[in-house]
Amino acid sequence: MALEAARLREALKRMVPQPTDYVSFDGARAWTSGMVEVEIRVGEERLAPVALPRKFFLDLLEAAEGEVRLTPEGQRLRLEAGGFQAELLTAEAFPQPLLEKAEDPAFRVGEGFLEVMESAFPLGKKLTSHQGKVLVEAEEGRVRVVATDGYRLHLHTLEAEVFQEGAYLLPAQAEGALRALEGELTFHRAWGGKALVAVAENGRAGFPLAEGGFPSYRNALPSAPPLGEVEVERRALLQALKRALAVAHPENHPVRLRADGEGVRVEAMGEGFLPLSEELLPGRGREEVVVNGRYLVDALEEVRKEEARILLYSGPGVPLVEVGDEGFYGLIAGLRPPKDAAGQG
Repeated sequence: MALEAARLREALKRMVPQPTDYVSFDGARAWTSGMVEVEIRVGEERLAPVALPRKFFLDLLEAAEGEVRLTPEGQRLRLEAGGFQAELLTAEAFPQPLLEKAEDPAFRVGEGFLEVMESAFPLGKKLTSHQGKVLVEAEEGRVRVVATDGYRLHLHTLEAEVFQEGAYLLPAQAEGALRALEGELTFHRAWGGKALVAVAENGRAGFPLAEGGFPSYRNALPSAPPLGEVEVERRALLQALKRALAVAHPENHPVRLRADGEGVRVEAMGEGFLPLSEELLPGRGREEVVVNGRYLVDALEEVRKEEARILLYSGPGVPLVEVGDEGFYGLIAGLRPPKDAAGQG
């Protein structure tokens, strides 16, 4: 049988490596089994399924162009590409105990869901107190993706077709599994609701759900009116923050935003919160707050509006900084003076 070398190579790179780093293969699909299961479609014609050493298989394909021919020969698989030939020793293909147990669909989301996961998991994995790293809440007409590290909270809301409402706690291992997929996803429950299987045009991915709960993020949402607000052009603020971060103290990256009627001042702060630099931007407001500049940059990069509207709230011991737009909501705990704060890194 013949397969496109580039397509097969890309599929092997998308696989989540397992401890043995073997990949199962039957000509039409390549898949891995273990803590998570990933299956990628690579062709149409099927062979008897076998397991192969993924890294060795991938190395043989790196220089191949066009089509490769694969021929089973007993317990070996012969690979031919141009004038190159090699044989791989095969083993028995691994089962798919999770992917084959997919139940009725739970919800369907567009390709924007995978883009959101690219930012949600890096934040959620910093939460060391819980096994669950990202919370996905499916309700009528939408899904909400929640990630927090204890100092900041990111909420993404996306349109969705929801068949079964519910909350799904994704472990860190789900990140690599979902990264293997492309486009629209349909999520199915599996193992009686203890796992999820995501089905995409290019394949499937399955993983058990995390246990142990998730922080009660709703309790952190401000309930009182804001103390004030600052409005400034988002791109200009991002550039000013990045310049300030180049000199701000590296422990918690403190930056003060100070709106004083003349505009919005962005001040980098050093040890002891001593000001190190100042940049004045056009803007509105009469408030000031000290915040971790990196956290604010991360939140502003999720916003799509040209103007950033930053709301300030009174929090439990520290001010709260809110940033968002139609599909994104970010909440950041402000910084206290050094004599009162343990610091955020």
